[in-house]
Amino acid sequence: MKESKALYTYSISVMGMKCGMCESHINTSIRNKYNIKKVKSSRKKNLTEIISFEEILEADLISLITGLGYEASNFKKID
Repeated sequence: MKESKALYTYSISVMGMKCGMCESHINTSIRNKYNIKKVKSSRKKNLTEIISFEEILEADLISLITGLGYEASNFKKID
């Protein structure tokens, strides 16, 4: 029998994305730092949604995104 891995779902508001490359830049940076199942950013919604195999700390994610030159706020862990 396969063991199921816990999944953690998060959303965070990201301001400053202007184009598809901005979305890709954020997604790639998150994938490189965390064990991610899925990440999707939308410049139209100013939102990044993450499904992760590991817990992500709010301060770490905000630091990562702001370090890329974007504004990040409103971190939510979705149950």
